[in-house]
Amino acid sequence: FENKRLPLTGLPDYGVNFSETETEEKKFYPVKQLKVPISMGSVYAMRFDELHDRSYYDFTHPVLEEGHYTVNLFHVADHCGADFELRVNGETVGVFSSYANQQQRTWFSFGKHFQRGVAEFKIIPLRKNSCLMLDSFLMKYLY
Repeated sequence: FENKRLPLTGLPDYGVNFSETETEEKKFYPVKQLKVPISMGSVYAMRFDELHDRSYYDFTHPVLEEGHYTVNLFHVADHCGADFELRVNGETVGVFSSYANQQQRTWFSFGKHFQRGVAEFKIIPLRKNSCLMLDSFLMKYLY
């Protein structure tokens, strides 16, 4: 999530850069330690306590060439997770879960045609008292 740590307009109740070598407890975050390998050594961890009109995480990403892409959103699933809706440029592309009984690194994938320009992504929690730990984001041009 190269420099996409802070949401553009969304307001999670709590957000923190969470390292796999964390030595200081993040007292407001429900997960105390990362137990799975992650890319680049950290995730952006968010908590959504109550839902309101700005309960989401949003970011933009440049699209240099128009075409069809495969998109992978990698995250760490844990006991505090829930279902999240992913929208691209205002269109819902799917729902994924950030819940797991045991912590695991997982991903949500989809294919989509993108126009050249800036794509807007919005990740919306579908229930309160949930968390999301974003690891990395990959867009691969297909054709």
